Amino acid sequence: SAGALGVLGVAAPLGFALAGLVTPAITHRFGLERTIVAALVVMIAGHVVRAVAPSVAVLLAGSLVVLVAAGVGNILLPAATKRYAPNRIALVTTLYGTVMSVGAALPPLIAVPLAVGFDWRLSLGVWSLVAVAALAPWVVLARRAARRVDNAAVGAAPDARGAVALARSRTVWGITIAFGLSSVSAYA
Repeated sequence: SAGALGVLGVAAPLGFALAGLVTPAITHRFGLERTIVAALVVMIAGHVVRAVAPSVAVLLAGSLVVLVAAGVGNILLPAATKRYAPNRIALVTTLYGTVMSVGAALPPLIAVPLAVGFDWRLSLGVWSLVAVAALAPWVVLARRAARRVDNAAVGAAPDARGAVALARSRTVWGITIAFGLSSVSAYA
């Protein structure tokens, strides 16, 4: 229905907003890698729920779950880049920004033929395989990180001086503008 389509359209910004609210606290408690692993597991579950949804409400709920998990990943990728590629932040950020843009363009090219040729449920469920592929390296990194004690500092909220420093950072503004424009382009 038109109402369900409207809710689906609102699901992405709502999911990303929810992720923005919960990600810092979760990451502070469990660490960067474990939070990313959890987000990927939740994303896989959400894709499976979408694929087997017996009703529109369940389909929408699964979509919201997937989008919250994607939002968590979007929030944590800059921190992961800083941790794992501190000398190549610009290159890695450019690469994952490009992959995200290509990743936004590919699903319609793959999903529609799958839905027409096979089934819409298969078309939705196949994306869980992409999340499973992304999960493997993060499980390895999470196991290694479990030995470190510095995980708690990743999600800590900045104090007033830290917030001012972030607001004055050219890098922060560059990333914000680039990803903001990418998001506007994707939603438009």
